[in-house]
Amino acid sequence: TKGFGPSSFTKFFYFVSLATKREQKLLILDSRMVTVMNGLDVLEVPPNCYPTATDYQKYVETMHAWADKLKCRADQIELFLFSPPTAKIHRELYQLINGEQSSGKIDPSPATITND
Repeated sequence: TKGFGPSSFTKFFYFVSLATKREQKLLILDSRMVTVMNGLDVLEVPPNCYPTATDYQKYVETMHAWADKLKCRADQIELFLFSPPTAKIHRELYQLINGEQSSGKIDPSPATITND
């Protein structure tokens, strides 16, 4: 059906998972998040292609691993990445999560994500 693609399914999965006792909630993977995750080298979804079920699983697992490291919820990271900051900020977050040396140009403290 036109207009009902992978992003619609993942939105459905997200809201259904909120009503379950599942520890790791499912997340929304739309074209914007695919672009962000491709830019962070987490996914490799070709332009004008839909992510696969394997891509979605990798996305959810990656986001939850990052959330564990940052002591927050995966959907909070998703919201941060979905918001319009630049790719440079996304890369700084990725480096922070993976313990890589930051360029020092962006102070990650204003982007602190809490469970509040």
